[in-house]
Amino acid sequence: MVLVLGVGLGLTACGSEGGASSRDSTLRWAISSAPRSLDTAHAFDGTSVNVINELLEPLVVVDPQGQLEPKLASSWRQTDAVTYVYTLRDDVTFWDGSPLTAEDVVFSIERHRDPAVASEYGTYVKDIASVTATGELEVTFTLKTAVPEFKYLVALFSHTVKKSFAEEHAEDLGDSKTLTMGTGPYQATTFSADGVEVTRNDEYWGEPPTWEAIRFDVIPDADTLHLAVDGGEVDGTFNVPLTSSRNWDTLSDTSVHYVDAPISTVLSMDTTAPPWNDVHLRRAVAHAIDRESIVATVFGGHGRVSQSIIDPSLWSFLGPDVEDFETTFDGVRAYEYDLDKARAELAQSAHPDGISFTVTYPSGRASVGKPLQVMAASLKEVGITLTPKEVPASEWIGYIYAHQDLGAQILAVAADYPDPGVARLLLGKENAVPNAFNVANFTSPELEDLLAQERSADTGTRVDAMHQIAKIAAEEVPYVPLFFLDSTLALGKDLRYAGDFSYWTPLLDEWANRVQVRK
Repeated sequence: MVLVLGVGLGLTACGSEGGASSRDSTLRWAISSAPRSLDTAHAFDGTSVNVINELLEPLVVVDPQGQLEPKLASSWRQTDAVTYVYTLRDDVTFWDGSPLTAEDVVFSIERHRDPAVASEYGTYVKDIASVTATGELEVTFTLKTAVPEFKYLVALFSHTVKKSFAEEHAEDLGDSKTLTMGTGPYQATTFSADGVEVTRNDEYWGEPPTWEAIRFDVIPDADTLHLAVDGGEVDGTFNVPLTSSRNWDTLSDTSVHYVDAPISTVLSMDTTAPPWNDVHLRRAVAHAIDRESIVATVFGGHGRVSQSIIDPSLWSFLGPDVEDFETTFDGVRAYEYDLDKARAELAQSAHPDGISFTVTYPSGRASVGKPLQVMAASLKEVGITLTPKEVPASEWIGYIYAHQDLGAQILAVAADYPDPGVARLLLGKENAVPNAFNVANFTSPELEDLLAQERSADTGTRVDAMHQIAKIAAEEVPYVPLFFLDSTLALGKDLRYAGDFSYWTPLLDEWANRVQVRK
């Protein structure tokens, strides 16, 4: 899932280049919750990643247009379908002054491959046959099979920690006492449930860091966040709640920016267990949800209605010769809002009188809580009772990663790399396991064959396979696609964002140095 090429917002229109002024040398940034860890293996969620990107660096990063750029690697090459070679920079040091080596990179990646670590990045490294230091400053990956998007995956899982430090702190790496040891422009100094503070790495190998310090303050409540930004208590946030976007747009001293994003919200149903093993019940639910109304009324229009688990905005990354998404996916079954069709499907199911079910969602997430309330009202019209249940975020994500008691879930699934094949992560037997994302447990022999074809190095083969996968997903409805939500950025009046802001900005690159004081 990815932002459409070229949609990034240019936010450089006022002020000159430059870093922090005398106003304050600390950037105060609001986050919805504290990182779950500073160890990447146990912190694969949006908030944690936004913080960790300031501390630990990968081999490559993704720019606002979805293109790869070097980071710890000065160059890289693909020597055949399954071999990738990365040459490291020779001027990178960790915060303690020790030089970066290929062994540090290999160790950091091997941790994700180690079952004992139970890394949340496990699904992204499962196709690696080996990763080795083939030189003091060279790392070579050999894959089990061709993976078309592997070049992007490296930006996700190669954030590097110092090997000796991590080995010394095998039991407490990333916690509030031990923190971590990276190469990034900022060094972690404090970490608690209240937030994180990082300070400038004066020996950083790249451009000098903009800020002397960054303070990540946890503000989970939407109203409190609104007041904090409006009152200047914090300088900015990526967490503008779209459910109250109209209120944010009236702030006179804050600029709010919205960009299309491949953040797909879906309703999943465990197809292997009652009652959701009934396709007619799943289709009834799909027809009883008014997506257009939700996008317009709940999110103020800051989103796109979705009819497929494959985001159309990713299609351009397959190349200029690929037909547009609408043409390629013509004929794929769609589920328009139609209560009569919902009732007809329900009548064909094993539950003609309807069912009652509960959907849990993480606390403080109105972006899923409010849509559930709207969905509950329309489902009630056809005899289906949905009860939304708010639970602590840590509890909710724990169940998802544990792959237990799945039932029906509402998920906001953010794309991790610019390739439409990311939808594959929601399907197939290899992803219907702990620490993976097929929470519908959906598979079939035909689907498995198509998923293998979708990983072909031949673009035409991939496109044909995606078409068939989309048709199967639409017919069987393991997921009800709901909408794609915009990414947001709010900045105080004295700040500007240098360069293009896009969905990729905080996810796959360091971002804080682009937040600068207007002069």
